[in-house]
Amino acid sequence: MSDAPPSTEATAFATRRSTDEEISCAIDLGWRLAELYGLRAAELPGDASEGLLPARGRLPAGQRLQVELYAAAGDAERVGAPIDPQRLQELLELAEQAGSSPSEHEEAFRAGLAAWHVDLEKFLWAKHEARGKAYELGNSLSDTWNRVVRALREPAEMDADAKTRVIAELRTVFAKDRTERVKVLLDELQARIDPAAVRIVQRHLDAWRERVEKCLPVNGKIFADKLEPSQKGLEPLRRQALIWRQLLSGDKEPEAYMDRGERTRLRGTLARRIWDDYRRRHWKRVLLVACAVAVAAVFFVWLVSWYDDHKTLATVIVGFVGSVAGAVGLSTASVTAALRKSVTTWSELMWNTTLTDVICAETISVGELLPAAEELAQGNRSQLANAVTHGRFHVRRAPEPQP
Repeated sequence: MSDAPPSTEATAFATRRSTDEEISCAIDLGWRLAELYGLRAAELPGDASEGLLPARGRLPAGQRLQVELYAAAGDAERVGAPIDPQRLQELLELAEQAGSSPSEHEEAFRAGLAAWHVDLEKFLWAKHEARGKAYELGNSLSDTWNRVVRALREPAEMDADAKTRVIAELRTVFAKDRTERVKVLLDELQARIDPAAVRIVQRHLDAWRERVEKCLPVNGKIFADKLEPSQKGLEPLRRQALIWRQLLSGDKEPEAYMDRGERTRLRGTLARRIWDDYRRRHWKRVLLVACAVAVAAVFFVWLVSWYDDHKTLATVIVGFVGSVAGAVGLSTASVTAALRKSVTTWSELMWNTTLTDVICAETISVGELLPAAEELAQGNRSQLANAVTHGRFHVRRAPEPQP
C-alpha cells in the first residue's frame, strides 16, 4: 500500500500564481463558519493563566464564540456579503448565552448560524458564483475534521463504541462521491488558485480515499489497530485539513513546508527527473545530435580543406541561406529568443512538477493516522527520494502548521 498513487509524467503545468484575494476570503469564510458551527462551549478552555492577558484560545466560552463570530463577519464583508448588523447583534447575544449555559442556548446559536449559512450560499451563488464555490470548498475542508469529531460526541449507548463511529465517519468523509465533489470545486477554481496547491490537495484526497478504502473496508478485515478514538488521536486529520486550507487560501506558500534539508534534496530529485525525462522521451533527439557531432568531428579536416578550395562557392551558399532566412523572418536573435523561451518554459514545468511531488510527500499525514501494512511491519518510513521516485508518499516529518 502507498500513501498516494504513482506520480505521472510531467504534463502541462499552469504558471504559478497566488490565490485571488476574494477567493481566499471566501475559502476562509466557509472554513470559519463550519468550524464555529462545530465548536461546543463545554469543550472550550475555561480561562487564562493568572496574571496574563487571555489569548484567543483561552477566552471564556461565550467570548471565544463571539470572537470567532466577529472573524467570520469580517470575512463575509471582505467577500462582499456583509451580515446585517441586527442579525450579527442577535448572534452575538446567542453566543454569550451559549457560553454561559450551553444546554439551554447552544442549539439556538447553532440554528442562527445555520440560517446565516443558507443565506450566504444563496447570495454568493447568485451574485458571485466563483466565491460561492470557494465558500463551499472551505466548508468541505473544515468538515473533513468536524464531522469525525462529531462522531466522538455521540453517546456510545445510542449507536456503537467510539472507534466504530469514527471509522464509519471516516468512510463517509472520504467516500468517492464526496472527494470527487471537492476535486470538482478545485478544478473549477484552478484558474484563481495556485495550481501547485490544487494539485497537492487533489493528490492528497486520492491518497486518503485509497488508504481509507484499504484499511477500513466495509466488508473485510479492518487495519486500524493504532486508530485512537479521541481528538488527540485524530490530530493528523486535523493537521491535514488545516494544511489544505493554508495551501488553497494562500496563507502559506507550498515551499514553506520544506526545510533546508528538503530544499537540498529537491535539487537532486529535479536532476534525476530531468535525466529520466530525456532518457524516456528525448533519447532519439539526443542520439541524433550525438551522431551529428560525431560526423562533424570525423569529416572536420575534409570540410576545412573543401572550404579553402571553394571559398567563393561557400560564400554564395552562406549568403543565399542567410537571405532566405531573413525573408521568412528568421534571425540569430529570434532563434535564440525562441530557444531560450522554450528552455525556460520546460525548466519551469519540471521544477513545478518536482516541487509538487516533494511537497506532497512532506505534507500528507495519512500514514500517521492509518499506517499501511508495510509501514507497520518496517516500523519506519521510506526516504524521500524513494518516495518521490516510486510515487509513495510516506511522510518522514509532519510539519506543524500554525492556525
